[in-house]
Amino acid sequence: MNTFLTAIENLFKKPVTTRYPFEPTFKPDDYRGLIGFEESLCIWCRRCEAACPPGAIVFSQDMEGKQRTT
Repeated sequence: MNTFLTAIENLFKKPVTTRYPFEPTFKPDDYRGLIGFEESLCIWCRRCEAACPPGAIVFSQDMEGKQRTT
């Protein structure tokens, strides 16, 4: 019965999600944007890969031995 009452209450509440194309998304004040990477300046020391906590920077090597970022 409690689940049913919660469902009825949710029908009259404001939606939690945003209407993305029509409303701008919220960006916190400390938002730093996307990772900027210029391959011509990279010396492939892999320090940025080791320092990146969420694993957003990943270096890999293909079968020919050419290094690249993914």
